[in-house]
Amino acid sequence: MVGSLEEGGWATLLKSSIGNKIVADSADAEHSLALVGSLATVTPEGRPKVRSVVLRGFLVPKQGEGIVEGVKAGNNIDSMPIFSTHLNTQKISELQANSACEVSFWIEETLEQFRIGGHIHILRMPKASEEEIDVDEGFLKFPIEYIRMSRVGDKDPLDIEGFTGDKETILKKTYEEHSHYLKKWFSTQAPGSSLDEEKSEVEGLDNYCLMVLKADHVDYLNMCKSGHFRRIFTLEDGDWKIEKVEP
Repeated sequence: MVGSLEEGGWATLLKSSIGNKIVADSADAEHSLALVGSLATVTPEGRPKVRSVVLRGFLVPKQGEGIVEGVKAGNNIDSMPIFSTHLNTQKISELQANSACEVSFWIEETLEQFRIGGHIHILRMPKASEEEIDVDEGFLKFPIEYIRMSRVGDKDPLDIEGFTGDKETILKKTYEEHSHYLKKWFSTQAPGSSLDEEKSEVEGLDNYCLMVLKADHVDYLNMCKSGHFRRIFTLEDGDWKIEKVEP
């Protein structure tokens, strides 16, 4: 396992672990794809905030397309985890003020922990209004490849599905993957706002956004029964360095 880890990098290892989780959870196919992590941000006042997030997939640089500044095209190690949320949540305003964050995943079925640190970029639909959050327009150029683990069924659970498109296509297609209830949530007013305020609904896609995590530090811990081991992945000058450390 250590060999494949060092050859493929942390993203390859994470996708493999998700596949193993799917196999272990195959009796509960409806929820077997859900990988829930904890996303930590910092408020402008310096207070830490943590909340649960669901991994929706990855954005991957295309071979021969320099679509992401500072990321090597076609390098599976540089896959970028993505999470969806309501545009008006507190975490979005916190990330706009300070994009540094860390997300932690614990995979019970494989006894593995991934702590992925870096900076989050926000992808949202363009709006005519000038009053919108600041978006890093230079972060993504086109096309973008989106991948996710295939659903349990007639396909191998380790297969990767995906499609390529521009930012708007990625947003629309990933939005449609959400349940009816989540789409309804996206159409509501800001989460956390007073229930006494007058309710107003908008098109759910207008409030929908993707948080794209561009990692620069990954702490991987494996607590398998045959012996614990830990690796630190650090991005330096566009290349990932791997250090073996005590668990």
